[in-house]
Order: sequence, then structure tokens, then C-alpha cells
Amino acid sequence: MTELALCIAVVSVALVAIIGVLPTGLNVQRQNREDTIVTEDGKVLLNALRTGSVSSANLLTNFDFILWERYPVNNLGQPGATPTFRRSYRTELWNDSAKLTALGYSSPILLTNAAQIVALMTAPRYVTVGNSDFQNVVRAQVRAISGALTEKPIAPFPNGAGAGPDGLTLDQRTEFSFRYLVTPELTPVAIAPEANSLSQAVATAQQIHELSLTIQWPVALRFDQTVEKLRVGHNRRVYRTQVFGQLMDLDSQDVGHLGAAGLGLKHFTPNSL
Repeated sequence: MTELALCIAVVSVALVAIIGVLPTGLNVQRQNREDTIVTEDGKVLLNALRTGSVSSANLLTNFDFILWERYPVNNLGQPGATPTFRRSYRTELWNDSAKLTALGYSSPILLTNAAQIVALMTAPRYVTVGNSDFQNVVRAQVRAISGALTEKPIAPFPNGAGAGPDGLTLDQRTEFSFRYLVTPELTPVAIAPEANSLSQAVATAQQIHELSLTIQWPVALRFDQTVEKLRVGHNRRVYRTQVFGQLMDLDSQDVGHLGAAGLGLKHFTPNSL
């Protein structure tokens, strides 16, 4: 009996040590998974925007919503505190419009194709309308493109509450999906003016831009008193690239659908790269 008691004591000490280390191991595994997803998704998103991939299926099925704000900019380049307009857009696979209206946006407009997403994500950081300068701020909530298949939506879903072929509703399938916030910035690259120089000719013809994507995670909408607010974790990664391609106007039908007439929505031309 004494030996049995000693064995139980030794095993108990080992189990306590293992249980103490287990949360740390699970946390490291989760962080590694998130880092891997962000690394792969960052490459996919950056490539889709810089090449004008207006037919990419991953964009329409993995974006939840896009928030677009435009602020007036003073002579010092500082944006004002109040935007001139705020608009929200959502995809068919994310239908919780109440969360966006609670954030102060009007009822979201439904995104119907990838070209609309690409154009919103490549909205120039600074624009000039008449004699006034404005700053565009675009943010998008995205579900992991390279995540587990069990977190992906499976069509057809009759509606947001209807079940798919696997018996799960859309909300049930994507509720625990890994999500992150993407903030794109598109700015032209300044080239030193030199008369008849090759660099100036290339800059004029190709419209060199710097495209950056700031990815923050994890992202969640929390209930704070009577208003739901966007909450983003402390994890952050920035991707940058230079794009040598011409910007073309978004199709007029898409512009009308997004309610963006005269706001200069464009995307890069794939065959100009």
C-alpha cells in the first residue's frame, strides 16, 4: 500500500505539471496557426489587389463587410474629425446588418462581385475634388481564406437562417472562424521630375503606386452598453509592394450599385502590369 501511495503521488505531481503547461502549449499552437493564416492570406490579398483580380472567388466568399469613410484634409494634410460620408458594404454570406448600423453606418449595400471589393480596397488614400482634399479610410473584416475547411461556408444556403447540405446554418459554420481586419492604403510614388527622363516617362505611363495592407487580429464586435463597437487585438502585420500598373475606372453599373458616382473608384488593369 505504501508503494502504491507513492506511485499515485508521483503520477499526481506529473499530471499537475502537464496540466500547468497545457494552456501555454495550446496558446502557442493558436498563435502559430493565426500567424500562418495571416502570412498566407496577406500574400493572396496583396496579389489580388495589385493584379486587379476582379474574378477572384475567394474575395466574395471570405469578406464579411467593408467600411468606407472619407474625411476632409486641411492645408497641413491633417484629416478632420468628422467624415463627409460613411458607407458600409457586406457580402451575401454575412448578413448581420444590425452590427454595422450600431456602429453608426447606414444599412449596408450588398456586394455582388469581386470587382466591387477590389475597387473599394484600392481606393486612393488621398483624393482631390475641386479645390478640396480628402482622405479615404477603408477597413474590411475578412474570414481566413486559407483556414480550415470546417470554417468555410457551404452553398447553397437558402437564407441566413437556412441549413446547408451538412445540416449547419451559415451562422453556425462561420461563428468561430478566424477573422482579421484589413486596412489598405494606396498612394502614388513621387518621381523626381527630370525633363525627357526615362524614369519620368515610365512613371507617367505606368502610374507607379505603393500599396500597403495592415492586418490586425483577432477582430470581434462586442456589446458595450447600447452600442456595439469594433474591437481589434494587438497582433499586427503590414505588407507593402509597389504596383506598376494603370488604374482603370470601375464599371459604371458597379459604381451605381455602390452609390459611388464621382468618388473615383478604380482598380488596377491586370494586363498593364
